[in-house]
Amino acid sequence: SGSSGGSPLGASSEVLGWSLMAHTLPGLRAGATTTRLALVPMTTVITFLSDYGHDDDFVGVCHGVIARTAPDARVIDITHGIPRHDIRSGALVLRRALPYFPAGVHIAVVDPEVGAERRAVALRTAEEDRVLVGPDNGLLLPAAKRFGGVAEAVEISTSKHRLEPTAATFHGRDVFAPVAAHLAGGAPFAEAGEPIEADKLVELKMPEARSENGQLIAHAVAFDRFVERFFVNPTV
Repeated sequence: SGSSGGSPLGASSEVLGWSLMAHTLPGLRAGATTTRLALVPMTTVITFLSDYGHDDDFVGVCHGVIARTAPDARVIDITHGIPRHDIRSGALVLRRALPYFPAGVHIAVVDPEVGAERRAVALRTAEEDRVLVGPDNGLLLPAAKRFGGVAEAVEISTSKHRLEPTAATFHGRDVFAPVAAHLAGGAPFAEAGEPIEADKLVELKMPEARSENGQLIAHAVAFDRFVERFFVNPTV
């Protein structure tokens, strides 16, 4: 679409996930220029948080799976230093960190019940159209609520995008990474899995702050390496 005022040279606009770039080229006559428009794909951001650590190949393998399907995506590691199986810490870090990242596809894996009854899910947020991918164990919902809550959710354990055979104990590689990569590449969200009701998703269990004898009793729920304490806020 056109715009009034100013020069379009060097400008860009987004068209269905592509960036329309205007390049200034030398003209055939002295002092003349010509403009060439080119469509280049927009880079999708995929963020990745887990309790995998860096001693093994888990994180690298997940990066490899993403790269095979979405080679143009930019993968940003939030952290892989979440304490092993500590869902609460992972959820709080994800909620605290995501507002500082561009909207995109956000993988989070802290999954003590992998291979058991818990569901694997993808959530689309009501604000900024972010997609969160991970286990349905309370890890994702606090972050989703920072962006208006869940507008749409699908169960992805048997997604057509998963790797096969699917290992029972490495859904980060076989389910979450490939599903996230396909969604980042433009695959329709609704086709990634079976729809589920947002109110059926698992909530994170948190201790509640309370007033007692004129005092506020709160719980420190997390500490960072600088020993900053993060408390439950009764108003949030």
